[in-house]
Amino acid sequence: MLEGRAPARPLLMLEGRAPARPLLMLAEPQRGGSGALQVRRIRFFSVRHRRKTNAPSFQRCSHRFVAHPSNRGYPAWVKILHLYISPEHTYVGHYGGPAGTTPIVEVNEMECVAGSGIRGDRYFDYKPDFKGQITFFEIETHRRICARFGIVDKGPDVYRRNVIVEAQDLNQLIGKQFELQGLRFFGTEEAKPCFWMNEAVAAGALDALAGRGGLRAKIITGGMLRPTALLV
Repeated sequence: MLEGRAPARPLLMLEGRAPARPLLMLAEPQRGGSGALQVRRIRFFSVRHRRKTNAPSFQRCSHRFVAHPSNRGYPAWVKILHLYISPEHTYVGHYGGPAGTTPIVEVNEMECVAGSGIRGDRYFDYKPDFKGQITFFEIETHRRICARFGIVDKGPDVYRRNVIVEAQDLNQLIGKQFELQGLRFFGTEEAKPCFWMNEAVAAGALDALAGRGGLRAKIITGGMLRPTALLV
């Protein structure tokens, strides 16, 4: 509830279904490298009331919820920060030679086409049932890499992933359908980093990115995707 009022629509959905009971959200803090408190984990509890006393009891939810796609004006912890498209490959096909020079371009919206990919991107209609029609990357990983290697002049576009999100463990979406802004995706596998990361990011970045290279996904239901900041 928001300031004692029930929202007009559910804040969260699990694979397209609204929660059956009200939810209590608890944020677990941790102290970041700068000394500031940051949210480490968000837990959800479903709220029940005992019949005799009407006192609330709490039960830990066994599922992880994703942000409801139409949360304009409502709090949601999963945010899309950046969208990137590149019409040509920079690393694929360049083994044994120099990297390509085609830049990756930040856009205010991207058209996701079911079964094909992102219109205008290098992997659009790459091959049938391709596992990497769209890729996601966590901004927290970029911040950790920057802090570890003292990087101050590179943005999250350096990893050449399409969608940069905040506050979502992407590894938890492997093998699952999830929804963002009304579009549905299926997480297929980790977007494993390649050896080019040692050149594009920093020496040692490949090992530092192990297990945190992002998410490859198929597009189940297409449409337009936009950064969260442009939705309000």
